[in-house]
Amino acid sequence: MTMTARDPWIRFWPKVDAGGDCWEWQGAVRQDGYGAFWFKGQMTTAHRVAYELLMGPIPLGLQIDHLCKNRQCVNPDHLEPVTAELNRRRGEYGKAAQAAQREKTHCPQGHPYSGANLYSDSSGKRQCRTCKNEWQRKKRGATIRYEKDAQPHFEVTVTEVTA
Repeated sequence: MTMTARDPWIRFWPKVDAGGDCWEWQGAVRQDGYGAFWFKGQMTTAHRVAYELLMGPIPLGLQIDHLCKNRQCVNPDHLEPVTAELNRRRGEYGKAAQAAQREKTHCPQGHPYSGANLYSDSSGKRQCRTCKNEWQRKKRGATIRYEKDAQPHFEVTVTEVTA
């Protein structure tokens, strides 16, 4: 196998300090702290490139989680393919964000996150049922007209679709 200067193996590894337990990325770093590397025609995070170069393709639909929690580590022993949900739950930001969400008592529009107005989606995320229903009505093209001291009346606008 002939390697050229464009080969990712030749470009990638000189940017890695493998002298410690974590193999520290020494190249470009994104604002979020992850290493960045041009790979397969696009900018990619360095830990994903390291995983693909040493372990093979990342399984479809999975993300690479840093078991060491060091965003610049590219040591494949510290990297694990996981679902986005598991990666989010494991992450420090995910835990803090979940705690902050649990403390909220009302949605941004002021509706309570309680009783019949509390909706939990399949991932466990809390949603305001009033806002969710209103969003779905708008998506379907329905509008709500409120009259003082009356139940809501629905006006549905149907648009003809032609092929």
